[in-house]
Amino acid sequence: MGLTRTARMAQYDAPNGRRYRSTPGFAPLNRIMARQARPPRPLAARAVLAWALVSFVTAQVAFAFAVDRSWPALRYPEYGCKLESLAAQIDVHRSNPVLLAIGTSRTAFGFYAAGPSASRGWQFNFALTGIGPVQELACLKRLLKTGVRPARVLIEIHPAFLHQTPEWCETRAVDVRLLDCHDLVLLCRYAYCPSELAERWLMSRLSAWHSYRVELLRRLAPSWLPPGSRRDEAMLADTDSWGWSRFPVRPVDEAERRSFAKRCGDLYVAPLTGFEVSHLARQAIDEMLAVCHDAGIEAALVLMPEGEDFRRRYPHNALRQIDRYLDHIRQETATPVFDCRAWCDDVQFCDGQHLLPEGAQAFTAQLIDERLLPWLAESRRLSLEVAHRPRDKDR
Repeated sequence: MGLTRTARMAQYDAPNGRRYRSTPGFAPLNRIMARQARPPRPLAARAVLAWALVSFVTAQVAFAFAVDRSWPALRYPEYGCKLESLAAQIDVHRSNPVLLAIGTSRTAFGFYAAGPSASRGWQFNFALTGIGPVQELACLKRLLKTGVRPARVLIEIHPAFLHQTPEWCETRAVDVRLLDCHDLVLLCRYAYCPSELAERWLMSRLSAWHSYRVELLRRLAPSWLPPGSRRDEAMLADTDSWGWSRFPVRPVDEAERRSFAKRCGDLYVAPLTGFEVSHLARQAIDEMLAVCHDAGIEAALVLMPEGEDFRRRYPHNALRQIDRYLDHIRQETATPVFDCRAWCDDVQFCDGQHLLPEGAQAFTAQLIDERLLPWLAESRRLSLEVAHRPRDKDR
């Protein structure tokens, strides 16, 4: 037999004809089931959407905070790799390095900081690729904050980065994913447009899971990554325990070397045209020297080698300004400046500014013998004089 009229109506008692299983003769139960079959109210849907949005933002911010505070190797793989190597060397030697090098890719590939020796102690190359004086300052402050206290710091001056304008400056080209909140505050002081830099950094943090997805997959599921998704992986693999990195490319012949040098030199046409030592670069270098002085660390500046073809690209006015600025540093701050721009032949470079491994070893040996050892000897002599100088209260 078919259902009674009351039972058939109970089955379609819900709005929009939504059917539910009813029990004939149990009207209260049927009304409860009818209310459950109704579509959600608009207010409830908005609450669910709002909670989902809050949960998403909270997850992004919490992950970004963890990356900034506890996982620097994920945020800045090159920095994190060298920091781990430096910490391991400090544990082995039970002391901070006698000399720590900070600079650009020229120093990263060109300063061969080998093992310790009796005459110079142990050294470490903490240069990072793609940075200038402002980010060198950020790197120095970061290391001091972690407790690293080298006896001396060798700071590279890249001549092209002395010229910084709103159109060509490192704060405009910086990858904001590599910066923590302290780096951001520092770089905003040196940025021509701080709001634009802060906006880019904030957007990367609001999508932190997406920003660091490649590095997360590389650590958790490397097989999921397509080939070539990690271009700096080869460089990190070729970084030794003292921070020196082997340049990942090698020209096969002289023609290819000249081609590499031309392409590299073309990148600096803009900064070398209308060159002027900017106040931002001066201020960043002055602040680095002041930070070292306040921390009781001796500092020296170095200009890394350049190929002859590369040096020819500097206008005469640029060379005069660079030399005048170097003289100013020597006279006003009494800081040693090692000008090594003409120390290496073209065949020792890959592209006119990055040294090949044999060039890096030859250059470092010359730098140690002719500049670093005399500097270390002089600083030790002055330290002994200060230590043996009678104090006022003893007179």
